[in-house]
Amino acid sequence: MFFETEDGTILHGRMAGCGRDLIIYSPGAGGNIADSEPWCELLEDKFGYSTFSYDLRGKGKSKGILLDMKNQVLDIKYAIDAAIGKMEERGKGPDRVILIGHSLGAVASLTSGIQDPRVDIIFALSTLFSIEDLVAEDIEKEQDNSLTSIAKRILNKLKKPLSPPWWFKKFINFVSGGQTDLMPKYYLTDELIKKVYLIHGKKDEYIPFEKSGKLIIEKYNLSEDRYLLVDAGHSFDDETQITEILEWIHNKL
Repeated sequence: MFFETEDGTILHGRMAGCGRDLIIYSPGAGGNIADSEPWCELLEDKFGYSTFSYDLRGKGKSKGILLDMKNQVLDIKYAIDAAIGKMEERGKGPDRVILIGHSLGAVASLTSGIQDPRVDIIFALSTLFSIEDLVAEDIEKEQDNSLTSIAKRILNKLKKPLSPPWWFKKFINFVSGGQTDLMPKYYLTDELIKKVYLIHGKKDEYIPFEKSGKLIIEKYNLSEDRYLLVDAGHSFDDETQITEILEWIHNKL
């Protein structure tokens, strides 16, 4: 199926399952329906949910410009519209709307989707809290402008120019266009956080838990039953890890 966004861009979506609860899966940057399948197929076949996944702009059968973070955040609303509309075509809308987002998909869910009154629960995997918190250490280092410090920074960049944390921070700054107001930090409130559960990899190099998930937990005083730490990195590609996470999610629902 296809659906239209606010600016007229046509995105491609997939609806499956026959459960009364609807789960919308929003992939990370550059993601598509194929990236969502390991999650959605288990949610449909093992746990009995209806699922909706979609190709991000410029991926799969979706139109638009690839890695358009601003619109990826805004598009979550239209994905919700399309998914609910599809269920209503079958005769009845969903009993509950649940969002699962990974990485920038989690940012979209926690920035745009969380404000939608139709959304009941959000599970944010490997989410950013804010760009500033992610690059805070770099900013502190750059404030030291002594010749020794500058020389060390240049040397370190020459030694490890392609290390994952380095290029990921550059990537985030690029795709966001420096728009820090796209981040969950500016939209999560004490009331809205009641909808949110967190999942994060203990070995995440790209978005370290200490610079994101931990900050959310501490700021909103989340209890231990509201978050899950997995022995994994940024992505959860292993079937065992995906099953573990989805069983945890299912138990929360």
